Amino acid sequence: MKKPRIAMIMTDWAQNEYRKKNKAFGGVSYYRIVAPAKFLNKEKYDIDVLGAELLEQAEGKDIAGFYVELAKKYDLIWTKVIDNPQAAAALCFVCGHYKIPLVVDVDDNYFETRADQPGHQVFSIGSQKRSIVGALLSLASAISVSTEPLRKFYYERILAAHGVEKKFFVLPNLNDTEEFNFLPVPKKTNKIVIGYAGSITHYSDLNLVLPVLAKLMNHYINLEFEVMGAVELEKIKELFAPHGFSAEALDRVKLKGGSEAWDKYPELLAQQEWDIGIAPLVDDEFNRGKSHIKWLEYAMYRIPTVASKVYPYYKPVAGHATIEHGKTGFLAESLDDWYKSLTALIESKALRKEVGDMAYNYIASTLQYKEHAYLWEAAIDDVLLCNSTTPPLNKD
Repeated sequence: MKKPRIAMIMTDWAQNEYRKKNKAFGGVSYYRIVAPAKFLNKEKYDIDVLGAELLEQAEGKDIAGFYVELAKKYDLIWTKVIDNPQAAAALCFVCGHYKIPLVVDVDDNYFETRADQPGHQVFSIGSQKRSIVGALLSLASAISVSTEPLRKFYYERILAAHGVEKKFFVLPNLNDTEEFNFLPVPKKTNKIVIGYAGSITHYSDLNLVLPVLAKLMNHYINLEFEVMGAVELEKIKELFAPHGFSAEALDRVKLKGGSEAWDKYPELLAQQEWDIGIAPLVDDEFNRGKSHIKWLEYAMYRIPTVASKVYPYYKPVAGHATIEHGKTGFLAESLDDWYKSLTALIESKALRKEVGDMAYNYIASTLQYKEHAYLWEAAIDDVLLCNSTTPPLNKD
């Protein structure tokens, strides 16, 4: 029996020249496309993961010719959400014409961005990209999401706006220990370093915990705070100064650049001398759609995490617990919680090691893609089975 051919398409490969040149991709594509595809049954499916390769395939073709050729190759197209109007329209058309099921993956709440986030204007009410994303999701054969709040939000949104009940698959972000195989650098012996890795979409989240960090850094003169990728240099005084950092403490705040693509990120994280990792999140609709990735990543290098007690960090994933307070990490609901948990970790190297080890062991044994590939395979089979009830057109 011929194996179904499946295209799994990334959309963040064009964000910088490094990614284009090296056929690289960002964290979103890694967690939503590349990592799941790695563990799908290759005896059962013929899978192509496509990113910058699409540039080569499109060379010399007009947009219609390119998408017709793409559709005729595959029995299923699974793509990250597309906000380019020409690409979205062309893909929907050819998939509809050739009866190819189209699954669209979305792992962010594009319609509930905050005013301080770069995407707020891009996806504001009345914007073209907001309309394109809404239309694409309403036309897809099915939608995959990373969390239950995202499923609920988009299901209700599409039903209210278009009167369409869409098929959804909740496919969580998980971990692959093989990706984090770099030897971590030794910790500083005379310093305690709290670290935070993120993007510039998290200013409100950082603001949540900065008053506590100011208090701690003013008290512990050997405490440093390092931010990787999440704060622009010109924003440091605007963000930190209002929270009571002394001038001396502010000198112990270090900003570091992130990585251009996912392929460099696990090694970059291993090079950080972090004793503690933080994952602050404001409890709002946007963040309830986020997932527990920071905890997964910190734990791979046995860095204990303190996280906000918001949906991504305390609700089960694929039937398994996420952070168990005091064991595999710490959960904070108030500033006092943040202060107590961080103080306990600052003052006890043994506690840092115990929690970091427990988090690593738990994630390595429980929250791995390879043990949960069946979730993606069940979704693929479901979509293909539903589509098989309608005789396909002759692709030739």
